[in-house]
Amino acid sequence: MMGDRILVHKNYGTADQRTTEVAGMKNNEKNRPEKVMFQFLDRVDVANGDHLQVKGARDVWRVTETEDDVQGGVFIMFEAKVQKVGSKVGHPRAGANVVVHGSVYGALQVDSPNAHQHVSVQIFKIDENVKKLRELLARAPIDELDREEAQQALDRVTQLAAKPSSPSVTAKIQEKLNLVKTTFEISSEVAAAAAPYFGAIIQALG
Repeated sequence: MMGDRILVHKNYGTADQRTTEVAGMKNNEKNRPEKVMFQFLDRVDVANGDHLQVKGARDVWRVTETEDDVQGGVFIMFEAKVQKVGSKVGHPRAGANVVVHGSVYGALQVDSPNAHQHVSVQIFKIDENVKKLRELLARAPIDELDREEAQQALDRVTQLAAKPSSPSVTAKIQEKLNLVKTTFEISSEVAAAAAPYFGAIIQALG
């Protein structure tokens, strides 16, 4: 039996945040407590970039990968691999979600390392712009196979954005973005609409 109530946060940290409650369980890989996952007996509406939280718990987890466990053609469970990104959700606020560790003076001046803060904002910006690209891709007049490849590339961008920043990670993200950009170039109108989102992602990468 799945013994937890799991909160699923869509558009986490924004004015459009929506939260639903489903049955599931927080777990981790055998002998690897740092590899956390959430498991569900039903197919639930959870996608990369969503945020999960055990009801009543403080920790919030960002979904980095999802997978159906199917054995012999029979659905067993749905699994979401996650990365810890913050504490208990409060009232939704517009703008990026910023997690700050340390004392704060003035508007936002931190006297301790602020790497987590920077990474949280970076991931949020990338996720938001990837979401916009997905919406354009869904209605773009392109071949279905090309659309599928572009969707997979955007999935990979989301996964890579959750990794520690490095030149190789940035290069891989740009490689996947170039594939999507080439797909959009079949229509000058769609390519023009997508350009600001590509630019915003590159800017977020620093």
